[in-house]
Amino acid sequence: MSDNILGVDKENLLEMPSSVNQPSRTPRLKGLAIAALVVCGIAYAALRDDEGIRHVFRERSRLQDLNHSVEGLREENNRLRAEIKALREDPRAVEKLAREDLGLSRPGEIVFILEGDPSDPSR
Repeated sequence: MSDNILGVDKENLLEMPSSVNQPSRTPRLKGLAIAALVVCGIAYAALRDDEGIRHVFRERSRLQDLNHSVEGLREENNRLRAEIKALREDPRAVEKLAREDLGLSRPGEIVFILEGDPSDPSR
């Protein structure tokens, strides 16, 4: 009577099928395999596509180049504005420009024009 407390024989308890004692791992493995395939597919598409990650890095580099170009143009604009202001307000700036760029001289001056590269150290 002590062997049959719950109405189950001890010998029959040990002979129960193993699927009852251990849960099946097949559904979990299938789920992991499907998730891994989905992740690999997304990564492949992101790297392969022209609108993917490579495109983002290419455009970021292009934006950086354009920002440098804009900064250079701003500096040139500021320099040209200062030159315009000087030409409007300072007669010496006008004279300097006329002498250097146009080759003009004052009456009675003799102008010598030297040909060649002025930065040539052998002269």
